Amino acid sequence: MAKERKPHRPHVVVLDEAEQLVRHLFGQTVGNKVTEVGEALFRCVADAQFVVCADADAGALTGKLLELCGRKGVVVINEYRKWTFSPNQQVEILENRRKKGRLQLKARIRNAVKLWKEGDAPYMVACTSCGEAKRTTADLRLQLGDVKGADVGADPSVSGVLLVCHDTREMEEVKAFLDNPDEEIKKWRCILYSPTMGTGVSIETRVEKVFGLLTSVRGFTGADNVQLLTRARNQNSAPLLWLDGRTFGDMPRTLEEAREKADRLLFLAQREVLAGKCKTVNELSLIHI
Repeated sequence: MAKERKPHRPHVVVLDEAEQLVRHLFGQTVGNKVTEVGEALFRCVADAQFVVCADADAGALTGKLLELCGRKGVVVINEYRKWTFSPNQQVEILENRRKKGRLQLKARIRNAVKLWKEGDAPYMVACTSCGEAKRTTADLRLQLGDVKGADVGADPSVSGVLLVCHDTREMEEVKAFLDNPDEEIKKWRCILYSPTMGTGVSIETRVEKVFGLLTSVRGFTGADNVQLLTRARNQNSAPLLWLDGRTFGDMPRTLEEAREKADRLLFLAQREVLAGKCKTVNELSLIHI
């Protein structure tokens, strides 16, 4: 009779983008698999001989996760480095009066992309919402004469506008771009992207400008916005942003409130997951904390 194999104890566990990782694993990203994912995460971190957390914005969530997994004596060090787009340039933000800022930004994007010519550095448009990214892409393609541009799966080479989001991730053009962004970006006049490309992609090729359509999305933080906007490391001009003024009543307003909610969320997650009681994501919703 074959002996039952014991689970392998990992030697080193690396949690890259640790803050976002924790938020996604206990948020809507995993749907109804909270129990399964939570058990695996707690077991993996608790059993490892060494745990390395990497995050430019490491904070309360990372520390609390390590604490709950019994990682006593672990010190999380965040070497602060001021983020910037271009030396001596400031970020330009359009006013949000009656959503006019959003309309102005879309007009600026259309004008810039329409005036682009062969040999110019490409533009990039960061969107916190996949729906916003798809609508803006369709608008740009139609403006550039692509009559089929409203279709997400339309041939992007017709307009030179590439959309990178969850719904296009299987397209050959998108796969090629994500595999080799520094070379592939030279083929396009504009790249629009959702949080699908919020981390894990670093573009060193110079771009002309990054526009930001930053719609309010529950759980998407200021640090996430910065990550999204800085995928392109070398930008010729300062980015132009529109910030949605909509807020969520149950979201924290201060750092202290955020820490309290983070502590409470991870405490409940550990208790419910280990007890096998958590079946749906709603049972760990911040609304009920």
